Amino acid sequence: MATGIYSWSQTAGTNSAADSTIAWPEGQLPGTVNDSARAMMAVISKWRDDLAGVLPSNGTIVSGGSINAQTITTNGSIAALTNGWTVTFRAGFSNTGACTLAVDGLAAKQIQLNAGANLTGGEIAAGSTYTVRYSQPADAWLTTSAAFSIAPPVPSGTLMLFQQTAAPSGWTKQTTHNDKALRVVSGTASSGGTLSFSSQFVMYSTGNTSITQANLPSVNFTVSGTAAGQTISVPWRQDTFTTVVSGATPFWHGDGTSSATVAATSISGSAASGGSGSGHAHAIDLRLQYVDIIIASKN
Repeated sequence: MATGIYSWSQTAGTNSAADSTIAWPEGQLPGTVNDSARAMMAVISKWRDDLAGVLPSNGTIVSGGSINAQTITTNGSIAALTNGWTVTFRAGFSNTGACTLAVDGLAAKQIQLNAGANLTGGEIAAGSTYTVRYSQPADAWLTTSAAFSIAPPVPSGTLMLFQQTAAPSGWTKQTTHNDKALRVVSGTASSGGTLSFSSQFVMYSTGNTSITQANLPSVNFTVSGTAAGQTISVPWRQDTFTTVVSGATPFWHGDGTSSATVAATSISGSAASGGSGSGHAHAIDLRLQYVDIIIASKN
């Protein structure tokens, strides 16, 4: 015979023997009334404590079992899964996927946010308290706890960045992108380019690399000099240098024509803005600080 408050009926006449621990028969002996009344108080107190998730002596109902197959034992010890059965418990584990709950040794049923929607991972946090209600039509434990809505499940396929080597539980590390820089955009997210991050920022042991002529773009400058008492100006392109010598004084001429007959006695003017007038190198440190991240998708 059934026991507990969930075996009671809303029809008064059917409750005379609805609960094996309580007897309310017609014409019962006066000496049995107090026993039945006290038995009802006991059943109600168990129901009260199951709703609160507590045990006698200030204990707490804590789930056992395993991460995705949790179990609890209530105060009421209901004999069968009954529509509307509501219990509160403190989670002993954090779920990583769909999770079942077995109450009082009865069949394990899925915990669902809504009827038909199983958990996907991360909805239950160990140490947090949850209230669930058994739904006979859904044949599942539906959560009525606000704690589940604090961190709603992440949709499957969602991509996120993680500053760790391995993807966390419930996620899969993606390998499509490797050794690339990140770019912030206001429009459509995409990817592009052909050169790897490391190939452009080579980390030399000294921390320095030199800028050579081959690394520079073509830039036009104007060089002013004096030849035979006249001031001359010629275009200076770094990629078409030609040396014009007058005695021991050279200057760079880059208009692509032969100027060997020009007698330069001095060099001055804007040539200095383009460099020192002779081949040289600048050292720069390309050892940028960086943090490696991975991209993972929600399972």
